[in-house]
Amino acid sequence: MDGSQAMPDYISSGEILPEWTGLYTVSSDAAIQLDSLLKAAFLKPEANPPDDLFDLSPLTSPESSAPSTPSTSRSTTASHSPSLQRMGAGPPCSPSSHISHGITSAPSPANATTPSSHPFSAELLAAKLDAVAQARIKKPRPSRALTKAQKKRKVAQKARCRDIRKKQRLDASEASYSNRTPPGDARERYRGAAEPIFMSTNTKRAKVAGTGFVGLDRGSFPSGVVFLDDLVGEGSKYKFLLQKWDGRTPMLVVDRDGRIIAILAGRPEDPTWNEVQREAAQLLEEARCACRVPKKSQHHRRGAFTTLRCGFSHGGGQTSPQNLLNSKTNARVIDRLNNSTPMRRIAGFGSSVFQSWAPDLHQYYVDKLGALQQRDPTLKRPFQNSVFSSTTYNLGPRTVCEPHLDFANLPFGYCAITALGDFDPVKGGHIVLWECKLVVEFPPGSTILIPSSIIHHSNVAVAKDEVRYSATQYAAGGLFRWAEHGFQLTEAYRASLTPFELAELDRRNEHRWAVGLSLMPRLPSVSTL
Repeated sequence: MDGSQAMPDYISSGEILPEWTGLYTVSSDAAIQLDSLLKAAFLKPEANPPDDLFDLSPLTSPESSAPSTPSTSRSTTASHSPSLQRMGAGPPCSPSSHISHGITSAPSPANATTPSSHPFSAELLAAKLDAVAQARIKKPRPSRALTKAQKKRKVAQKARCRDIRKKQRLDASEASYSNRTPPGDARERYRGAAEPIFMSTNTKRAKVAGTGFVGLDRGSFPSGVVFLDDLVGEGSKYKFLLQKWDGRTPMLVVDRDGRIIAILAGRPEDPTWNEVQREAAQLLEEARCACRVPKKSQHHRRGAFTTLRCGFSHGGGQTSPQNLLNSKTNARVIDRLNNSTPMRRIAGFGSSVFQSWAPDLHQYYVDKLGALQQRDPTLKRPFQNSVFSSTTYNLGPRTVCEPHLDFANLPFGYCAITALGDFDPVKGGHIVLWECKLVVEFPPGSTILIPSSIIHHSNVAVAKDEVRYSATQYAAGGLFRWAEHGFQLTEAYRASLTPFELAELDRRNEHRWAVGLSLMPRLPSVSTL
């Protein structure tokens, strides 16, 4: 048997706390005696417990012990026994004093040294154990009423947690291109409230390229800013139709064939949307001050105002689709806009309206643009909750577009335009659809979708003390051409085809415009959905 004693069962079962297990590292016989002592002291307490742990030890007992040979016994002095030192033993014993397996003689009680108050008497040890046990009990914290500031912080913390969870769910749902359909009841209620505006426009005769992927910049329209008095009224120059619009009720501009060529989408049914609009306008004003755009770039064919573009596009001599480049400063500004909640909501609403009114055309965008991003993951569209590949921020401060075409966009596709700022929509800021001879009031916070590649459009001037911004979403026609040509330039694609395949390609090009028009919704089909 080695020189240490195993822990007794009543200690391992929790009856004596593990803090005191260091007492059991003395020699075997002494451990057995100490074991008996602790059992007597804690499990079966006596009426008159001894004053000292060693009062009943063989070292002080009047009874004699079995003799043993000192030369063969293993001794441990108190000065070299850490356990005995922890037990509070007195001064170190002389070299001849030891605790052994066999005790050769027992000193008489008269010769025994008994401390008057040993630190490990039964009462003190029990009190120590009780104090340790009480210290382990967790006391309940006293409840106290929260102050107003604490309640406010708690409410704000819960709101932040809700926003974080909402953003995480949104990011998970936007991980890839998806054809997410708006809720059926909301979609039906929204479309059922739409009012048509019938025009005599012949969309089939729009000027597009032979392949049907882009429009043609043709037609003569006035340059410069146009005022409302020049467009509508008996004494006006153009005598266009003025359409009043509250910016909420959806309305549809319908051509002579019943085709929906413009969607006055309005805004979501959200009482906080005015606040969203104001926050978005403030973000654009801050972006205008923070960005760095050369003065010569602030005057362009669309008007005299600062613009920032982002997303990916193809055309203008590019050999493949590329992300739109921006300086480091402007890239940071754009990232802040794209990651803001107001802009994400505006972008998502425009894409959702697109899907609601033109599901077939929206699916065409999903298929072609999704294939592009799958083949080249470096292409980044501005908003993951929107199908459009590009966004332009018109930073004003008085964004008033001159008559123009965005002819590089897909001619049978839509461009989503959202007006923002602080201006009187009755007096200025209208959108003008020149081929339709139509002027529509365009309140801030509202969204309109038009085929910007085939319809010239502009804005009515606003007052000098007013501010107007806009955000547009669109997709270049060259992206769809790249996807349909096997992700390569047209020359390389045609060189890879057989004569029969070339003839088939020419046939598809001739009919692409007609096929594209068939993807645009018509009023009868929409009303029966």
